[in-house]
Amino acid sequence: MKTLITMICMVALMICAVAQAQEVTPQGEARTIADTATSILGSASTTCTKGNLSRTVEITYAGEQGKAPCEVHYKKVTEAPGHDQVLWSAEHKSGYCEKKKREFVDKLTSWGWSCS
Repeated sequence: MKTLITMICMVALMICAVAQAQEVTPQGEARTIADTATSILGSASTTCTKGNLSRTVEITYAGEQGKAPCEVHYKKVTEAPGHDQVLWSAEHKSGYCEKKKREFVDKLTSWGWSCS
């Protein structure tokens, strides 16, 4: 019984921590832990739109997801179908591509693009 109560308390603390934890972007937008984890891990591409234009920023990994080597790709989906530009790459430095992707998405947002 004591173990069950301990487990319930730990789960409750984790739920509270996730619900309260947020990162504020330079544009003042709040991101939840899940959003931040996705952008840090690069597990999903980010699509940005402005009017009828659409662009994608994504990380590709040569091996294991979340670990170098990696590349940050920028695609102008509606303006130039097939456009696929590698903006940054890393051979060994963990977290480099994730950081660069996040910074670039923040820059697009500052230019009026809506990114998700």
